[in-house]
Amino acid sequence: MINRNPLQIPNAFDPWGLDNSVSDNSLGSLHMPWDDHAIGWIHAQIARYYGVKRAFISTNGTTTLNKLALYTLLKPGGKVLVERDCHISMIQTITEIGAIPVWLVPAFDLDLGINLASTPEAIEEHLDRDPDIQAVVLTSPKYFGVVGDIRGCVAACQAHGVPVLVDEAHGACLAFHPNLPDSATAAGADLVTQSTHKTTEAWSQGSVLLINNEALCRPFLDALHGTPAISTSFSFGIIASVQEAVDGLKFRGKRRLNAALLLAEELRQGANLIPGIRSWGAEQAGRPGFRELDPLRVTIDVSGLGLTGIAVESRLQRGADGLRPVVAELGDLHNVLFLVTFGNTHEDVTAVLHHLRRLSARRSGQAPTAPAIPDGLPRQVMSPRDAFWAVMAGKTRRVPITEAIGRVSAETVAVYPPGNALLVQGEMVEAETVAYLHHVASLGAHLKGATDPAFNSMRIIE
Repeated sequence: MINRNPLQIPNAFDPWGLDNSVSDNSLGSLHMPWDDHAIGWIHAQIARYYGVKRAFISTNGTTTLNKLALYTLLKPGGKVLVERDCHISMIQTITEIGAIPVWLVPAFDLDLGINLASTPEAIEEHLDRDPDIQAVVLTSPKYFGVVGDIRGCVAACQAHGVPVLVDEAHGACLAFHPNLPDSATAAGADLVTQSTHKTTEAWSQGSVLLINNEALCRPFLDALHGTPAISTSFSFGIIASVQEAVDGLKFRGKRRLNAALLLAEELRQGANLIPGIRSWGAEQAGRPGFRELDPLRVTIDVSGLGLTGIAVESRLQRGADGLRPVVAELGDLHNVLFLVTFGNTHEDVTAVLHHLRRLSARRSGQAPTAPAIPDGLPRQVMSPRDAFWAVMAGKTRRVPITEAIGRVSAETVAVYPPGNALLVQGEMVEAETVAYLHHVASLGAHLKGATDPAFNSMRIIE
């Protein structure tokens, strides 16, 4: 029988009491994740709840888990089929390893203004054409909650004998409610990374790697011991918070998620009653690249107000007109995205709708025309790793942004959130990419990786 509170914290409400020392051998170590000690018991418990072979907690966020997972799967010079809209941590690790990305480009829905999921057919086509691909990397759900045929995608990889890693950062709850989409673990993905802190009460940076394939345990341990991914001074407090959060999903998840689902629907329906605003939902599902929707992610199209989602997000966060501040998940050119959890209340939904009604009352029509998101891939001139070392060797120079067009980028640039790279080191800088990035930067978007936040200049490789 596994103790429901293996860490046996005397006062679980005292954060200082959780800040124990790694020198306390009775608690164990993340560097011996599955041994007979408290941390090992927690990992066994989480694995059992998710129905997988092994689990591993990160106190450094999902970025670290993505790194360890890719080191488990890839070798220098090996090819990896990876969705172009993956989290930037995937690209950074592929660069670090020296693997070669083969880009999988999901369809872009012009009406919704979002990326859809990759299809099994697209994956099969790549794997049939290139038998040297060592692994496949997918993201599910997508940032706006879209879930494709994840079972079919995993099956296509398995049919070709290629392991698949799924970044399920926002999917920690999926396995614990029947009205949520398929989880990647249930679909049989070999490795799944989850940001437990994003959708549950786990502390920031509390994340979990779920291992479905026993054969990957040994290379994972080799990656764990061979890289400095996990601090030797990891946080026992974060570990305890993840344990408590997953316990909560197992024993109280359905009831708590029922409440969150009702709140999300209240927000979606309330937004649709406001002139100039549209909030789409599961009615959009049931087509290639969009089989299901995580209904806890509520997308509100505000372009009918004559405003960008970036501007609306900023207004919500400031608490304009005396209304209480509201923190949205993100704003883009057309949409504001809200992540509803069981930590939210009816008052939170009411506050958002108050803001939106106030904006609607002074709406000015359609949002200004903006450059389209580039729908093609820039030409890769150098491998990401060769480009990285060229940068480290100082073989770069800064030029005005218009002069960068047609040159090789020294920067990997992503609009964050969600953190999808539109330009990767070693790729040719194209006019469409420059126009889009410069435009969103002028509206206040954060460009992760850009050395000039305004994107008036950038570094190119000589």
